[in-house]
Amino acid sequence: MKNSKLKLNANKTEFIIIGTVTQRAKLDGFFPTHILNQSVTPAPSVSNLGDNFDETFNFKQHISKTCRCCFYHIRDLRRIRRFFITFCC
Repeated sequence: MKNSKLKLNANKTEFIIIGTVTQRAKLDGFFPTHILNQSVTPAPSVSNLGDNFDETFNFKQHISKTCRCCFYHIRDLRRIRRFFITFCC
């Protein structure tokens, strides 16, 4: 990060440890850790480039959020449905 002249914003930085419950339990003693005078712990899920990852890597949360977003936009189409009927027929 120093070579690329990047700065770490500890308030916005999240990290995740992916693995089985047993594997993650082995690392519990290392957290919370301190970065830039702030205590940080692994998040249960993180978002990266629009994909949501959880600690078991099963994509349940990603699928749930994607479906929620799709249903929102489908319901939102009801507001403009009358304009499609006017222009098409």
